[in-house]
Amino acid sequence: MKLKNLNLQKLYYLQDLYDIAYSSDSNSVKIRKVKNYLKNNRGFSTVLINNLLEMVYLCLDDKNWTVLYINKACKSLTGYKESELAFNSILSYEDIIYPEDKNHVREKVLNGIKKNKKYSLSYRIVTKSGKVKWVYEIGQSVATLKNGLHLLEGYITDITHIKNLSEALNVEKEQLKKTNFLINLILEKLPIGIATNRISDGKVLFINKAFSKIYGWPTDELIDIETFFNKVYPEKDYREKIKKMVLEGIASKNPAKMRWNDIRITKKNGTIGYVNAVNIPVYTQDLMVSTVIDFTDQHNYIKKITDLFDQTIKLMANLVEIKDPYTYNHQSKVSKLSIAIAKEMGLPDEKVKAIKYASLIHDIGKINIPPSILNKPGELSYIESKLLETHPENSYKIVKDIAFPWPIKEIILQHHERIDGSGYPKGIKNNEILLEAKIIAVADVIEAMASHRPYRPTLGIEKALEEISKNSGKLYDEKVCSICMKLFKKRNFIL
Repeated sequence: MKLKNLNLQKLYYLQDLYDIAYSSDSNSVKIRKVKNYLKNNRGFSTVLINNLLEMVYLCLDDKNWTVLYINKACKSLTGYKESELAFNSILSYEDIIYPEDKNHVREKVLNGIKKNKKYSLSYRIVTKSGKVKWVYEIGQSVATLKNGLHLLEGYITDITHIKNLSEALNVEKEQLKKTNFLINLILEKLPIGIATNRISDGKVLFINKAFSKIYGWPTDELIDIETFFNKVYPEKDYREKIKKMVLEGIASKNPAKMRWNDIRITKKNGTIGYVNAVNIPVYTQDLMVSTVIDFTDQHNYIKKITDLFDQTIKLMANLVEIKDPYTYNHQSKVSKLSIAIAKEMGLPDEKVKAIKYASLIHDIGKINIPPSILNKPGELSYIESKLLETHPENSYKIVKDIAFPWPIKEIILQHHERIDGSGYPKGIKNNEILLEAKIIAVADVIEAMASHRPYRPTLGIEKALEEISKNSGKLYDEKVCSICMKLFKKRNFIL
């Protein structure tokens, strides 16, 4: 694996790091700022980097090799703490290079920069205790900053024991290859996909193997962003939706709008996968860094759990309908209309889900009501009516110990409350009632009036719409009523 596949690739062209380096802050503040900056860039795991045995660095190619970031391995390798080397606090990295090797190091590194290739070299350093060590360094320039300096990244490994052995056995070349192989092998195992492209024209500049594997397309077929979208998202409507999200995220310059979870993708062999993706724009360099992880297994697991949850909710709903056949499909019809109203209102997906599940079991408390009351063909007595009115509280008690991720219990409890406080069981009003409950209340009335009941024939959809129109803003939420009327009058909604 080539060095450009390093996990540090995400820091390409980060002019901000240079700005930190040459700010007027104290060195301790600079060190903290750099660490916070790296920590907040998704994909750069400071925990992973800090635990590597090799010394990882970010530095400038100035006369001091000014270090911007260095991991904890620097202490075991050089004897100096991070705080002593970073930003030339106590001394610069140039100072610890063995005097006779300084020119060799600069020549090799600058030559690599000039040829736009990685550099690798072995040389000696002098540790804090005065001990001379042989090290092997591999790195490359990852950015040309505005002042002409280059941002370098790489690894430095202690090869003193290898050097001594190779000198004795004349196998230096082979041993160094092995060391390099082990480093590259570790990096090859990193599961994060990384790609970079120019923002202005979408031209792809770099794709690592993990990125290609996750998306299921060969690197040479993803030449630009337009091609990428056409191949990975072949369905036109879905492709336009994803493209719009990406472009709006870039335009907003808001990091929160450049993170997408559970995105469906199509691989070259036709299989469907799911990914979590993060874009990291570097606007000053016209560069977009894209990171991705494979979310397919998690997506499939969540789907299985969701399907099981849906089946459980359906089973709970069926328990009521078995006991009260006259209201067969009542809850599912209320759910259908409630969801339509919620979507027409533009509510977030999570609120729509809450409404879906709450409406499907909003009458589950009727399981505690005697069939003689539920199926009574005539008018209910006062006592029977009051007993029937206990079903929202019964519903609440049945589900109160279930840890729903939505306020299902409260929605069920409130679905017979009214805006003017005339509802039950609590008699709450206006903003005390959850919007989700207000929506289900309207849908419940519509379905009940439009369906046959044991004590009366169907009143029809027109009478139902007349009821909510007449009591809009009095018993029922005005906006919810308006949307409901719109669905039936203009959207030709069928209950």
